[in-house]
Amino acid sequence: MISEQLKKIIIEKYKSTNGSEKLYKYLIAFSIEKISNKKDIKNYISPELDLIDFYDSFLILFRRTGEEEFLEIAKICRKVAHKIYRSLFADNIEERNIKFLNLVKKNGSY
Repeated sequence: MISEQLKKIIIEKYKSTNGSEKLYKYLIAFSIEKISNKKDIKNYISPELDLIDFYDSFLILFRRTGEEEFLEIAKICRKVAHKIYRSLFADNIEERNIKFLNLVKKNGSY
């Protein structure tokens, strides 16, 4: 689950930018930073899995409160998670994961 502090940061970033494009770029940067520092993190979890957890958390918040901004944030988190997964999978850094679409070409085959 997402921590309260991180949830507040993501919500503030979404509200301060009045849109999804800046949050999308922020989450991409967050993921790249986490990948680059993975040797320094003790219990490393791949960023695309974190983002899928964020997606689940914000979707639950949307269902509980009915606020559309939580749904938009959830969609953005899922979009970034799939982008990061496709990039890592294409570069042979990540293995196949059933949580993601696997129609990504790897060495000329699916």
